[in-house]
Amino acid sequence: MHPPACAADITDRIWSELHTACSNKQHAWRSPVLASVDKDGFPRARTVVLRAVDTPAQQLIFFTDQRSPKVQELKACSRAEIVFWSPSLQWQLRAAVVVEVQTQGSKVDQAWARIKNSPAATDYLHQTLPGTTQAAESHHLCLLLALVKHLDWLELAPQGHRRLRIQGTQGLPIGDNHA
Repeated sequence: MHPPACAADITDRIWSELHTACSNKQHAWRSPVLASVDKDGFPRARTVVLRAVDTPAQQLIFFTDQRSPKVQELKACSRAEIVFWSPSLQWQLRAAVVVEVQTQGSKVDQAWARIKNSPAATDYLHQTLPGTTQAAESHHLCLLLALVKHLDWLELAPQGHRRLRIQGTQGLPIGDNHA
């Protein structure tokens, strides 16, 4: 596939790749790095799994356990960055986001219904004492709804690197040949 030529084509291709990453477990963008800030102001980065993309809303959706430290970090400071890297495309994508943590509601219920009968469900179930009964509906799944404020795209190429900053549907080249 040829690299996109103009800002609009690059933007369309980025969102297409993000959608593909949700359904293709082999896509490199399925497991980006989410960076947030801890209570002491230090950056914290970890790999997360991209579960859904809402292009019109400019939103990236991730599942996590509401007991994880990143949930408290994101509740305290909702600004974060998500970094995607694709060796096959030679593309890096940095998404500056504001994250909403949803621990209940219809979106959480729909996500739980989607995974509750899969092996992944055990990642979100209560830890109970041996011999106690556990309800199948009792879980700690929550959603991280990451609203994209802007994207920084970088293509590494022998003929020269290309960069583009994308805000909404507008792309602005931010230089060639500089990583």
